[in-house]
Amino acid sequence: MRKNSMIFISYIDSENATSGSRLRPKEMLKGFKEQGLHVLTLTGDQYAPSRKKDIQKLLTQIKTEKPAFCYIESPTYPIMKHRDRKLIKQLHRQGIKIGYFYRDFYRKFPMRSGRRSISRAMKDKLLDFLQWRTDRVLRYCDIVYFPSEQCKELFSFKDMRSLPPAGENHLPSVPKPVNYTCIYVGGIVGHYDGKLLLDTFEELAKRDNRYKLILVCRKDEWDRLDHPAKQAEWLEVHHTSGDELAALYGRAQIGLVSQRADNQYNKYVIPVKTFEYMSYGLPIVSVNVEALAGFIEQVDIGLVVHASPSDFADGIQKILENDCYSEYCRRISQKLLTQNLWSHRAQSVIRDLGSLEKQNG
Repeated sequence: MRKNSMIFISYIDSENATSGSRLRPKEMLKGFKEQGLHVLTLTGDQYAPSRKKDIQKLLTQIKTEKPAFCYIESPTYPIMKHRDRKLIKQLHRQGIKIGYFYRDFYRKFPMRSGRRSISRAMKDKLLDFLQWRTDRVLRYCDIVYFPSEQCKELFSFKDMRSLPPAGENHLPSVPKPVNYTCIYVGGIVGHYDGKLLLDTFEELAKRDNRYKLILVCRKDEWDRLDHPAKQAEWLEVHHTSGDELAALYGRAQIGLVSQRADNQYNKYVIPVKTFEYMSYGLPIVSVNVEALAGFIEQVDIGLVVHASPSDFADGIQKILENDCYSEYCRRISQKLLTQNLWSHRAQSVIRDLGSLEKQNG
């Protein structure tokens, strides 16, 4: 067995990562390579015609070069193809330790309501069945990772752990001057409350006209959102992603998270945008949802508020107007650089799966 070798499996194209769900596999792969590991990769859409051939190539490689462990980044949907589920069993039979990051578990919650077409209902039944088959094959994994500790209450795998949240180092080289500008990046409908954001800045405008909001979202969601403040002077809207966000983050002083507090799924997840904010040194103001609130309060990098415009506005003002902004920035920098880079997350997986190998050795 080659101790400095591993397998990395994902279901997206790591070279074209823009959204949070695509960013994580790309950064984890980079993090493993930064640790000096030789990485055998299997990436790309699970429906891609080439994937079957790629799986066979991987199985041939490990006959002569058995890696120490395998790390798998889950797809958004269940594992759809039998060949991918079979691969997990084959790796297990060969004694390769497997860690699986379980990213999305929407199907644990009855979020599909109202009348549905026959085709939609049949699709949901199929996805539920495939999710059941996916969960069954995960019994062959040595560790199943989740985005937060709260997720463990939903599952019963033999070894369940949470991975430390992670970001990149884009910290500003000099302190930012106070400019009363906040940024929000992400969804504004569904799991997220775009109306609350706009209501909050309407409230702030009544108190102090210096406050500005940079809102970054998908154009189709912006078009669907109905709100009288969409043309407000304090609002700046962008439909962009990836590297183009850097300049916008550079202009902001606070990062906002506006998940719907009444959505059960949100109780268990910490949005990727949280760590993008940390990456750029931004203190965070978030609505009170369990996993995210626990993280923010534990490391003291921002404020958790009730999901009301007045409380959200109070939190933003408290950070910028009470001489505590620089202290929040200092804590974010310290936390990011010592515990929450992607390299730290990769190191955590290496330690976990390496310790299992030693126990069995």
